[in-house]
Parts: sequence; structure tokens; C-alpha cells
Amino acid sequence: MKTIVIGAGASGLVAAIAAANAGSSVTVIEHNKQVGKKILITGNGRCNITNEAMEENKFYGDSSFIKKVLEAYSPDDIRSFFENIGICTVSKNGYIYPSSMQAQTVCEFLREYAMKLGVKIKTNNNINSIQQINGKYVVDIGIPLECDNLILAT
Repeated sequence: MKTIVIGAGASGLVAAIAAANAGSSVTVIEHNKQVGKKILITGNGRCNITNEAMEENKFYGDSSFIKKVLEAYSPDDIRSFFENIGICTVSKNGYIYPSSMQAQTVCEFLREYAMKLGVKIKTNNNINSIQQINGKYVVDIGIPLECDNLILAT
């Protein structure tokens, strides 16, 4: 099973890790020259990973959908995920940060953990087209890449 993830931000890297853990061969495509560019500016450079209190009324959109997501994946689950990949967390005023208090830590650990799982990361690539042909996805980045699953994390 092959999976392509488009976008190497926090959600793209986490999706790539989840897909690789599920046994898929994963390639991540990013248009920037580095992964996690926006991670580096979150929490004023400290990377607010999550909050201790997550409630559906703190988000915009369909509150019933948001509630289902928050029930399925709690702040404790998020902390456990990051601690399992080697990032210790700390709580400060209800906000959860990496214990290093550096967003760079999160970016590096996500990238390194994904690569340890065999995830291929292609930076500096633009998507020219995406087609579905015979039940497969074909992503053109100058060369065609074929996959069974496509995750858009942009």
C-alpha cells in the first residue's frame, strides 16, 4: 500500500507517521524547502502543541463534528503521541508545550521520526496535477507518482 501526503506541516507529518505505522509506504510532498515552516512560529516560537481544556465551543464550524473529534482524540492522547516520539511536554497556564519550549524541537522530532519509519520527504516540489486513474492516484511533480491513498494536509 502506497500513500502520498501533500503538505509537510504538523498535520502532514503526523498523518505520514500514522500511515507508516499502519504499514503503508509513505511519501510526503512539500512545496517549501523545509518541513514544518509554520510549526516554527506557533506559540511565539515555543509551539503550543495543545491545550489542557479543549471544548467544541472554542472552535469555528460544526460543533457536533468538532465534539466527535475532540472525544476521539483528547489532549492526553496528543501528549502521549508526542511523548511516544520522544518529545516530553510541559503545561504552562493550561497550554501544552515541548519541555524544550522550542518549536524547532517539535519540527525536528516529527521529521526525524517520520524518516525513521521510512517516510520519504520531498521538499521544494510543486504539484502540477492530481488524477485518479484505474483506482489509483497519480500526483505529478514533474514526474508521476502513483499511490493507493492520498492525504491532503495543506
